[in-house]
Amino acid sequence: MNLTERVTEAFSGPAAAQAVPGFVHRQSQVEMAVRVAETLEWGGLAMLEAGTGVGKSIAYLLPAVLSGRKCVVSTATIALQDQLLHKDIPAVGRMVGVNVDAALLKGRGNYLCLRKWSLSGGEAQGWLQAWVRDTPDGDIGHAPREIPAGLRPKLAGDGLDCLGTQCGSFSQCFYYKARNAARKASIMVLNHHLLLCGLASGDLIPEAGLLVVDEAHQLADAAGECLGVMLSVPMLDPVIDAVIQSGLEPGRKEGLLGAVRSAAAAINVLTGTTADDAEYPLSLMLPELDALMGFCDTLKEGLSGRDDTMGGGQAAAAIGEAARRIAELEGSDWCVFTEEAGRQRVLKGVPLEPGPELSTLVWDVFSSAVLTSATLSVAGDFSYFSRRLGVPSEFYGEVFPSPFSYPDQAMLAIPEALPSRDDHQSLADTAWRIASGLARILGGRTMVLFTSYRNLELTLEASQNDPVAGVRVLAQGQMPRSAILDSFRKDPGAVILGTRSFWEGIDLAGDLLQGLVIDRIPFPSPGHPLMRARIASLEARGESPFMSLMLPIAAIRLRQGAGRLIRSSGDRGVLVLLDEKLIRAGYGKTLLASLPPFRRGSLEEALTFAGEHGGAGGVSGAEANA
Repeated sequence: MNLTERVTEAFSGPAAAQAVPGFVHRQSQVEMAVRVAETLEWGGLAMLEAGTGVGKSIAYLLPAVLSGRKCVVSTATIALQDQLLHKDIPAVGRMVGVNVDAALLKGRGNYLCLRKWSLSGGEAQGWLQAWVRDTPDGDIGHAPREIPAGLRPKLAGDGLDCLGTQCGSFSQCFYYKARNAARKASIMVLNHHLLLCGLASGDLIPEAGLLVVDEAHQLADAAGECLGVMLSVPMLDPVIDAVIQSGLEPGRKEGLLGAVRSAAAAINVLTGTTADDAEYPLSLMLPELDALMGFCDTLKEGLSGRDDTMGGGQAAAAIGEAARRIAELEGSDWCVFTEEAGRQRVLKGVPLEPGPELSTLVWDVFSSAVLTSATLSVAGDFSYFSRRLGVPSEFYGEVFPSPFSYPDQAMLAIPEALPSRDDHQSLADTAWRIASGLARILGGRTMVLFTSYRNLELTLEASQNDPVAGVRVLAQGQMPRSAILDSFRKDPGAVILGTRSFWEGIDLAGDLLQGLVIDRIPFPSPGHPLMRARIASLEARGESPFMSLMLPIAAIRLRQGAGRLIRSSGDRGVLVLLDEKLIRAGYGKTLLASLPPFRRGSLEEALTFAGEHGGAGGVSGAEANA
């Protein structure tokens, strides 16, 4: 039998039901697995969109395992990596009767750096010293307690000051041990950033018969960060640590610290020059970039040649190289801008379109590649992501619809006489009126997704003025995202108010989430420098920025948000969209066609549906995730 036939047989045999708890035969899953098998056999690139519930992980893992060829799986989230390593890969192994050798490789910053630990003198709390002594893998995430935020950068690996084979602790290095183990595994699991950085460095990714990019809709953003360049003051921390912890004589230390202060001052000028929505005056900043390169040369020369300062010298050289690269971006197809990153401002240089870089870096390297996600197309059209990701023009694209019965499981309502998108107070009042109505019917179990913090805060005020008895309001900004979700899962008698980070990666299956309200069509902000530069580039080529950029992004984001509602075949729920442009504007048809086929109805009908099907009588979250 060929690979396609073996894949089909594996799904039809009794081993599948025995290997996968709660296994249900899904024709869309089988068909997707067959497409992956065909891609493995014939080569090329396939873009496979898999609706919620298809079971895409099993669909690409099964043919990969049956082929016997090495496979690299790249994801965007730790949650999916854990699911693959601890649930899906073992399940596929049981389906085909083999023990699959799989390994997860994390980024360098997740591992203890023994060189930094030795330079620090090992001065730390007793529990940390014991962990460093006994840890088998150096994975900081496995430490018995959370390492203080201020201490972690001084102990974790960092590409800026990693000495590689020149390091005295190289043979014991936890990161390189993990990397070598992952290279030998039949399935290597890693994140998008590590995939791209590893391919760029040429020393990480093994030869593999198949590359799977799961959560592929996030690859372009990862490419912008990995292929781009940045400058920030915290990048000088390894240099400062190297100087202070070194055995240099005091006068020499003070001279080097003076150069560090000058470099920091230059970076502060570079990062503080413009507001987020203003064009960066790169040509005017060239003298400051030249000065920074000079300070970094001084630091590199002063710190090289000594074991205790070599890492700092390498970091200084990397900062100087970043300054040189940014200086060369004037007039290029890149965007240079500043933005906030935590408490610091950073200067970034990002390619407007990473496609050409990805074409050479990724797609030319792997003979077979599969890109998959629940959101890869706009109403079945793959044009936006295929161009953005630079995939070959002869790629194969297919949509595998969700097996869920959306018309039976959920209703979509777009109320009439909605306030203007720009009337924030009226929109917030309307959002809370509808969300609170759902919460009263459902006993909480409701989430409101916002396109801006402003709308969220106004709605929070409205909820405080008109509370729902017995229903908590869990608002982003008042508590961490993880704490909100943990609280909601323990007691769904609440309304979640969330912005961008709640639009995807949230799985509240079963009877947990039954009411979802979205305040506006999630168009990207045209004021961000990178978006403005992409718009200008499209206009210069005679293309419509709205049709080629703004609308596809909005359609994908809207679908991601709407996808939070129905997560299992037993879910029931109501989706309310508070934007009349979905039915008044011509492009509304494209946006609605991108959504799952919810049953359409009035707000009153949707509330009636919630009353009939909502509450705590649905499938439990544990059952839904089986």
